[in-house]
Amino acid sequence: MTEQSTWSTFWVDSMDRADWQDRVQEVFNLKGVQEIQIDASNGEVRVRFDATQIRPMLLHSHLRAAGL
Repeated sequence: MTEQSTWSTFWVDSMDRADWQDRVQEVFNLKGVQEIQIDASNGEVRVRFDATQIRPMLLHSHLRAAGL
């Protein structure tokens, strides 16, 4: 099976939480996630992942389930 690396962008609604960036790191500590880029100025989170292991909808679901 070949790795298919791709990017998805998400926005955090709860930037008022002091620990939101740490929580994002925890939430996306999933098999298949390769890199996370956080823009603290606007709540943008870019996630590079292996599309053969995880889907963007699952990433989004994890983020929202964490209250972010």
